[in-house]
Amino acid sequence: FLATNAFTADADAELKANVERPGQKLLTGKVRRKGGAWATSADRLNARLSHSRFDIRVGTGSFRFRHKTFDLDLEIRTSFKPIRPAGGRVSDGSDDFYVTTILAPRAVLTGTLTVHSGPGAGETELSGVAYVEHRMGTIEPYNLARSWVNVRTMDSERTLVSSAFRRPKDEGGGLHGWMLYATNKGVELNAPAIGIKESGHKKDGKTDYSVPRALDYTGKNGAKIGTVKVNKLVKRRDDLSALGSMARFVVERVMKPWTFEFDASFNLTSPGGVSGSTELIYQRIN
Repeated sequence: FLATNAFTADADAELKANVERPGQKLLTGKVRRKGGAWATSADRLNARLSHSRFDIRVGTGSFRFRHKTFDLDLEIRTSFKPIRPAGGRVSDGSDDFYVTTILAPRAVLTGTLTVHSGPGAGETELSGVAYVEHRMGTIEPYNLARSWVNVRTMDSERTLVSSAFRRPKDEGGGLHGWMLYATNKGVELNAPAIGIKESGHKKDGKTDYSVPRALDYTGKNGAKIGTVKVNKLVKRRDDLSALGSMARFVVERVMKPWTFEFDASFNLTSPGGVSGSTELIYQRIN
C-alpha cells in the first residue's frame, strides 16, 4: 500500500497485490484512488479503497483485495512486539522526517486465494508466514536517499530482513540502516543501526549505474554481523516506466531510479553458523 503527495500526487493511494504460483502466470492487480476517494482511521494503520482494504493492529492484521482476475483474503497473527530501529529514522531538523516501524517481525499467515477464470481457477487455502512494516515521512525520495540496499529472506523457519539507504552528498552522505533475523523462537539478531561496506562494484551496461557484488555488514562498535554476496542478476527495473511522458519529464529532472534484483547468499556472524540464500534489492535513485 502506498499513499503519497510526491510530485503530482495529492493524497493519492494505491493498494497492490502480486501472487506467484508455481508453474503458472503471475497474478497481479492494483486498486488506485485519488485523494478524498479512499478512507483511513486516525487511531490505527488501515485503509479502505472501495471493496479492497487492510487493517493492521498490534498482534493481528487482515487484508482483503478484490480484482477482476482474483480475490485475496489474508489474516495474520503474531506474538512478536513491533520494533522501530534507530537506523530507520531520519530527521532533517524543522518538521521533516522519515521513520520505519516493523509492525510484525514474524507472523503466522492464513488466507484464501480465489482465481476467477483461466489456469488454476477456483479457491485455494493459504498458510505460511508474514512480515509487516510501515514507512512514512515528509522528505522527498531524491532528498532522502541516493541509493538503497534491501535484503529479504522469508520461509517457514526464519526471517532475515535488512534495509539501508545512503543520504545524498549534499545531505552528508551518511548511511542509515538496520538488520533483523528472527525464527519461530524469537528475534535472534536485532541490529537497530548498521554499517555496510560495498565491494566488487561493476558498471551496469544498460543504466551506467555501478552495483556492488558483495556487502559486509557491521553493527554496534563496528563488530561484523554478516556478509551478503551476489550470485546473479535476476531483473533490472526502470522505476519510472509507469509514468506518462510529461510526468516522467518532470521527475527525471531530480531522480532517475533503477532497481536491480539479485539472487544472493548470506552468512551471519551473529548468530553464528546461519547462512542461506536471499534476495538482494539494490536501488539507485540518482
